[in-house]
Amino acid sequence: MKKMLSVAATTLKLLFRGGAAWGLLIISSAFAVFIFFSASAGDALIDELRIRVEYSLYASSTLLNLALIYFSCVSLRKEIDERRFHTISAAPVRRSVIWLGKFLGVLSLGAISFLTISLSIAVSSVFLIYGWTRPEQVAELKSDFYRAYHKCEPDLTDLEKQVAATYAEALVQMENRKKAEKRHHEDEGDANGSDDEHAHPKHQHHGNWEGEEWRSRKNLLAEIRKSKQIIAPGTTAKWNFKWVPESNRGENVMLRFKFYTNSKRRQSEGVWSVLDENGRKMWSGGFKGYPFIEHELKIPSKFMPETRVFTLAYKEISPTYVIFPVYNKGLTILYDDSGLLENFCVLFIFALAHMAVLVALALMFSAMFSYSVAVFSTISLYTVASFSSFFHHILADLSFHDQTLSTRLFAFIIQSGLWLAEGAKELPVKYLFAQGVSIPISELVGENAAGFIIYLAFVVVVGTATLTRKEIDKILQA
Repeated sequence: MKKMLSVAATTLKLLFRGGAAWGLLIISSAFAVFIFFSASAGDALIDELRIRVEYSLYASSTLLNLALIYFSCVSLRKEIDERRFHTISAAPVRRSVIWLGKFLGVLSLGAISFLTISLSIAVSSVFLIYGWTRPEQVAELKSDFYRAYHKCEPDLTDLEKQVAATYAEALVQMENRKKAEKRHHEDEGDANGSDDEHAHPKHQHHGNWEGEEWRSRKNLLAEIRKSKQIIAPGTTAKWNFKWVPESNRGENVMLRFKFYTNSKRRQSEGVWSVLDENGRKMWSGGFKGYPFIEHELKIPSKFMPETRVFTLAYKEISPTYVIFPVYNKGLTILYDDSGLLENFCVLFIFALAHMAVLVALALMFSAMFSYSVAVFSTISLYTVASFSSFFHHILADLSFHDQTLSTRLFAFIIQSGLWLAEGAKELPVKYLFAQGVSIPISELVGENAAGFIIYLAFVVVVGTATLTRKEIDKILQA
């Protein structure tokens, strides 16, 4: 352990002594400040702070991640190519210890840089708040910005079961209708004779390449989901929510929602209610507002159920049909459960874990390939991981296709690439932090901890084993 820490300290010291680490700290911090004061969101202070913090974090952390990949490859691959690694490995230190030491050294630089970036954004936020001319908006920051709210979304399990059943029935009806149309055209062709077939060709569906089949299925699924969310006049819709009542530290629980109607200029009126597990009404409040915009209602915490599951109900009073887009985050419950500093500590832990994966990948590829190939491979994997949501959407679209050989091949290639890059994917913690949403550490750890540990352990084992077994004496200079 002492030797590994010594290698880590030496690696970090050399990065600062050469000026690379100082340059990274200055450039990344200056870039964060530049993005912060370049962004703008309107005339509300809370919106200005949230959008500026979000953009600054994303831009500066991307620059930091790319720099860490470069420094990792330089730290190991350049030393091997320029024969400096031979001198280090000649000492009574195992190569795996050297690899792990460099990993800790570069990761320490990443942690220092991230803290420096965060401090720069914090100072910029102080300057913005200090220069703001509306004292009432500054006073609102005490509850809106300095506190973090846990976000609860409705449990759509039962709704999805209804949608799946209706979708399956609709698909059967669609297939039966197509078969009936096909038989009808065939009967018309037989009645008209072979000569008329050239004049009145049979109706044919060309193509799976144009996507006619999968588009109709996708639209059908969207229409079914929309129909299941429609609230008719005088009817009541209910959604179940899961929360932790003992974690609520605020006086109010925030209900944030938006809705759609067939009339954009007419206000909709209804009644919101909170029910406990037994269906007993705990709170009720009227609402009247315009559609297509976001609304907020405060529910006193003393009226919220003490159970971990409660029901939110809405009864439509006005003579219009209403849709709450629950599939697109159109209905959420937020309650105060932590402070800004506590939320930042969670953000730092997840950011450090993501940087650890990138540094380990860069060192693994540096032990396996040449310097240029190592940099290219790591950046490519990082890019694929960053756009993984885009590729998941492609997979979802491919699932609506008729499963031909080409669609299966495309899906297999995309899934293979996503599997290799899944461990390098960054969780959406920066967005949650910037929006004042409490980062659900237990939920994220429960869903991603096992995969993250296995992925990081695999990369570390492969990297150290490759460096230990590789005959570096036979490597030519780059």
